[in-house]
Amino acid sequence: MQTSATDLHRRGEDGFTLVEMLVAIGVVSMMAGLALLASPGPERRTQAFVEQFAAFVVRGGEESVIANTPVALVLSREGYGFARRHENGWSLITHGSSLAQRPWPDGVSYDVEDGDKSEAAAGRIAVFDVLGGADPARIRLSRAGRSWRVELDSGGNVHVDSLP
Repeated sequence: MQTSATDLHRRGEDGFTLVEMLVAIGVVSMMAGLALLASPGPERRTQAFVEQFAAFVVRGGEESVIANTPVALVLSREGYGFARRHENGWSLITHGSSLAQRPWPDGVSYDVEDGDKSEAAAGRIAVFDVLGGADPARIRLSRAGRSWRVELDSGGNVHVDSLP
């Protein structure tokens, strides 16, 4: 007794036809190609980090206004973050805050091209005042032969430029 129309043509053969196999391989190949095209390369990942870093700097300026206390961008070999000025001096913003110290991604290096020399000795590259203004600074971020400049102007505005 036959249970379906396909039993008429198969005559007890199991498996896939050559056409079915080629279609399956074609679909898998297209999906793999799309996944490779959609995944960002090292240059795009670095550019995304630089943009995130610039947004992080902007967030520090906002924090100085919200908290009504000066906040400084702090860069070190280990990472980057912010410090807050208190009555007794500066203290790093630590865990539990979006402004806490973060490590640099692998292969990223920085160079301070311009900044407050008196504060830079302590790792404080730029200080935001309580009105949102800042000490101007230019920071060069590099990775795998590519460089970007993150520039902070006296109004607390941040600009990002790709360098040759």
